[in-house]
Amino acid sequence: MEIVAVDFGATYTRFAAAKKNGIITHRIIHTTPKNPLEIRRMFKHSFKHLHRLGVSKRAPVGVASIGPLDIGRGVVRNAPNLGRLKVSLKDMIEECHGSKPAILNDATAAALGETVFGRWRGVENLVYITISTGIGGGAVVDGHLLIGKEGNAVEIGHIVVDYRSRVRCGCGGRGHWEALCSGTGLPKLARALTGKTSWKTAAEVFDAASRGDRQALTAVREMEYLNAAAYASVVNTFDPEVVVVGGGVALNHPRETLERPLKHLRKYRLLRSVFDLTELGADAPLMGAVAAALKLSES
Repeated sequence: MEIVAVDFGATYTRFAAAKKNGIITHRIIHTTPKNPLEIRRMFKHSFKHLHRLGVSKRAPVGVASIGPLDIGRGVVRNAPNLGRLKVSLKDMIEECHGSKPAILNDATAAALGETVFGRWRGVENLVYITISTGIGGGAVVDGHLLIGKEGNAVEIGHIVVDYRSRVRCGCGGRGHWEALCSGTGLPKLARALTGKTSWKTAAEVFDAASRGDRQALTAVREMEYLNAAAYASVVNTFDPEVVVVGGGVALNHPRETLERPLKHLRKYRLLRSVFDLTELGADAPLMGAVAAALKLSES
């Protein structure tokens, strides 16, 4: 039996067919469109392609999605990193496929994926943190995946790490971890600290810092302290055995987003959890979608 897994992200959307053991057999990657009609076309085209490759139209489907979610209705609503669009994932999938999807927040799915297919499989207390276009989290506590009433538990990107900050988050709040340290947030942090407006992406800030630019170094060092403060809050809140960090920004810049912040954790006296960079790479949410689909099909 094959499983269809979807990772619906703000920057990219990944479709895959996978075996029950998590091995991916087919993969399709799109840049995520910015309007509902194009998103619907992307889903229809991708499912048709998987069907042509021999994937059953009744194959179980799991979805790892950006939020906020209403998982009861299968809807993404007012996603701040996707122009506040409302997207009905459930309706789109059921229009072109013959099984009900299991839908999870993407970081929640990644946490599940880590405990089912990752290096930390079987661990009963784990937090997954994604540092990417935005920042999100998922948690397994005492062996139970935390979901929340609408699927939006563990939205740790909205932890306030600087209450004095005037930098506004995509959700409208100020001083949030995501607003300052995500892929979209780091250039805003740099602008707030230095007044420099020419950096448009986190990659540009990191590149300038690697070349010794003092303003960029100021921003990156501040990001490291803010990440440490947020990691401390996560450890205090969930008491995990393991904190797994993933997402495009972390995977491409592990020294700045993980290694250096961990040194700052010493001042909080918080080194009682193991921190690890995901071995599943960008596939962590997809692996969680596979696990969620399997769980639904077996229930």
